[in-house]
Amino acid sequence: MYLCSGNIPPFWTTCEQFSSQSDSPQRSITLSQIRAAYSQRTGQDFPVKGGTRTQMCFVLTIPYVACFTSQIGTLRFFTIELNQE
Repeated sequence: MYLCSGNIPPFWTTCEQFSSQSDSPQRSITLSQIRAAYSQRTGQDFPVKGGTRTQMCFVLTIPYVACFTSQIGTLRFFTIELNQE
């Protein structure tokens, strides 16, 4: 269960920059960059309240989002495309 402030706009609509530019592990971004992009586009705080783990779990519930950890333990997120064949 996630504690959210108000209605959450469709995440990828709100963070188009994330979905269009972070489409591979080589172009992945961090949770803090996702939060900053959300705030910049909406003028609001990130909608999920709680710690980093709660926010990470929220991001991973969004379809087509993948995550890995760097060698120093930083979580990196990127979008994946579903093969339409």
